[in-house]
Amino acid sequence: AELGLIFDLKDTSGALTISEVLDKGPLKKADSTVEAGMKLTTVDGVTLGKKSNLAALLNHKVGERVRLGFTRADGTSFDEVIKPISRRTLNELLYQRWVKSRRDLVDTLSGGKIGYVHVRAMNDSSFRAVYSELLGRDFDKDGVIVDTRWNSGGWLHNDLAKLLSGKSYLHMKVRGDRVFPGDPLDQWTKPSLVVMGEGNYSDAHAFPFIYKDLKIGETVGMPVPGTMTAVWWETLHSGDIVFGIPQVGQVDNNGNYLEHQQVEPDHKVKNLPGESAKGRDAQIEEAVRVMQATIAAQ
Repeated sequence: AELGLIFDLKDTSGALTISEVLDKGPLKKADSTVEAGMKLTTVDGVTLGKKSNLAALLNHKVGERVRLGFTRADGTSFDEVIKPISRRTLNELLYQRWVKSRRDLVDTLSGGKIGYVHVRAMNDSSFRAVYSELLGRDFDKDGVIVDTRWNSGGWLHNDLAKLLSGKSYLHMKVRGDRVFPGDPLDQWTKPSLVVMGEGNYSDAHAFPFIYKDLKIGETVGMPVPGTMTAVWWETLHSGDIVFGIPQVGQVDNNGNYLEHQQVEPDHKVKNLPGESAKGRDAQIEEAVRVMQATIAAQ
């Protein structure tokens, strides 16, 4: 089970110092006073120390009531009772945290003028999320950065290409001088840029290829290996083995298979491990610079 806390693990010999309380986690609620800087000292009355293991103390306790003991910076202590979450739920919270941090970074670097969306997978739910962000939160932005890093594929390349290749033919003007984007209202008609990387796979390889081939916008990041091939998934009669069979290749207009055809970014930028560990995202920084230049050139 997980508590929805990020700890400073420099010292794990006793009480654990809290670095962050995750949004939407079990301790991020109105009646909780737990915050960064405090220490987790006990779990169900067991004191954390060299002979105790937090994972063992939380084992098999997803959704069960657990009493946690904390100490504040002034030395005072208090208890709170929560229901821990699963590892899968924690991973979702960490993903949402990462997306928000990328969006906030773009917003800060661009002075609020450039939007950000992450395409999590090539599927229906990801498309709905991107569509909602583009035509909702980012409706009045001057441009948008479409991040496809760590996308494991699916089948969405054509939908994304159509969404991002809209051409404006009408605007809306309300009383006064304010002018807003108009038709088409179901497509993005302003500049966009795709961020891609080594972790893109399958249809997440096809989309950057199509984006470049149709000249929708520029790309930033690292080369994407040529892994685009349609796979049919089969389940054995026993139900315990599922495997994929590559059956349909995607061929470009020159007769070349996309498989083994690496996609090179227009602006090659590598996120170095040491810099990433410090919280820097050089690919997003470059994406903002390129997008700002694109917007200025219009």
